[in-house]
Amino acid sequence: MPFLSQFTDKPIIPETCGLKFVFAFPAVVGVPDDDAYVIITSYSSVPTNVTVSVPGIGFTNTSTVSVDTYSNITLPRSVILEKDDELVNKSVLITSENGVPVCVYGISAGTGAGDAFTAFPTNVMSKRYILTSYNPVISDRYNYPSELVVTALDEPTTVNIMMNHDGHDPIEQTLRPYESFQFRDFEHDLTGTLITSSKPTSVMSGHECAYVPSDMQNPTYM
Repeated sequence: MPFLSQFTDKPIIPETCGLKFVFAFPAVVGVPDDDAYVIITSYSSVPTNVTVSVPGIGFTNTSTVSVDTYSNITLPRSVILEKDDELVNKSVLITSENGVPVCVYGISAGTGAGDAFTAFPTNVMSKRYILTSYNPVISDRYNYPSELVVTALDEPTTVNIMMNHDGHDPIEQTLRPYESFQFRDFEHDLTGTLITSSKPTSVMSGHECAYVPSDMQNPTYM
């Protein structure tokens, strides 16, 4: 049930809802066994058609959602990024028709693990981000990194990544529309890393499998 404003009977639409979304699924523990999904909901009583596509691999799906219904779309496993330091076109593009905002949640799930995030629409995308993450997990058995993904929207975009430490030189990449660039740091926490770009971008930051606190032997995605 949507929240209603005390000043009007219209529902309050969160900033996380919108008409267009572009994002990529960052690396997770379990690839290639994890599945990827998007769940789409709406605050409107008016049904709207929503198209989910992955242009780089030729996937398209259209469904209808409203305040009383939601859509759960299974994506090809290959949308989950695996490699670093290369440009790939695996971004997910979601559009809603008729000017009706929708909310989008991304999920990757496999045996013994389930990871999720809230997607933000393109109208709130920025040309400047300061990242949050957590310390990499380094042990005799595991090595889980701090990570980031930058995705261009519908225009060519130059991206600059300035690390928060001296262990890696600044990175500059030029992305074509809907291309993504993933970087994982197996030695340093990427918290505080600055990303700037010539056009607004979609950015994901976090951790592939964090121990929070660092001595907690129950890792999870962030």
